[in-house]
Amino acid sequence: MQGSILQIIQDILCTYFYVAPLSYKKAENVDVFRQHLEDGLNSATEIAEEMGVTKGYLSKLAKRAANEGRLSISKGKYKLEGSY
Repeated sequence: MQGSILQIIQDILCTYFYVAPLSYKKAENVDVFRQHLEDGLNSATEIAEEMGVTKGYLSKLAKRAANEGRLSISKGKYKLEGSY
C-alpha cells in the first residue's frame, strides 16, 4: 500500500512540476588536475596532496597534457596553455 501512495505522489509531482532526473559523473583525474590549476595551484606537491595521489602519478598526467600542448612545465611548476 505504501509503495502505491509514493507512486501516486511522484506521478502528481511529475504531472504538475517538471522534475528532472538527477545524475552525476565522477570527475576524471585529469579534470580535477585542470581545476586545481585554474584555482591557482601550480606545484606538483600541492596538487598531488589535494588530489590524494602520488607526485609520480600527477607527473604522468602533466606530461600527457604537456605532450598534447595543453600545459607547460617549468621548474616543477605547471601552467595551462590554450584551451585545456
